Amino acid sequence: MYNIPEIVESIPIVAQHCDLGPHHVILKAIDADSPIASEIAAVIDWEFVAAAPFMSATRSIEMLYREFAQNDFGPEFPRAEELRQAFWDAIPKWKAWHKHEVTVVYLEWYRFALYLKPAEPDDEIDEQELWNVFWAENVRVIEGMLRQYEGGVV
Repeated sequence: MYNIPEIVESIPIVAQHCDLGPHHVILKAIDADSPIASEIAAVIDWEFVAAAPFMSATRSIEMLYREFAQNDFGPEFPRAEELRQAFWDAIPKWKAWHKHEVTVVYLEWYRFALYLKPAEPDDEIDEQELWNVFWAENVRVIEGMLRQYEGGVV
C-alpha cells in the first residue's frame, strides 16, 4: 500500500446514491416510436446518500452489465459494451471524468482492494475447488499490480 500513487488522492469527492439500481432510475421516452430511445429523467430514493470518491460506486454500475459472480465481476451480458457506452454517453461530464487518469488509477486500486475483501464461500462449489480458483486469481491480480507499480518485480 506504500506505493499507491499520489494521484489517487486527487479523485473528487461527490454525493453518491449508495443503493443505485434499475429500480431507482426513472427513464423518459425521447421518441414515441422507439421504446429504446430514452434519457434518465430522475434518480430516486436517496435514503443512503454518501460523500465518497467519484466512481467508488463502480460495482453498482458494473452490475448492470454482468452476470452475478461471487467477486461481482462475472461474465458480461451480450451487448454489455453497447449498454456501457450508452450509459456514459448519457452523462458527458461523467464520461470525461471516467476516462481521466485520476479515475483510471483510482479504479485500479479500488478494484484491487475490493478483490481482497473476504467473501462467504458458495455452498454449491467444492471447497477445495473454490480455494484453487481463489488463489489462482489472487496470484494473477497481485502479480499484475506488482508489475505495474513495482517496476516489474514479482
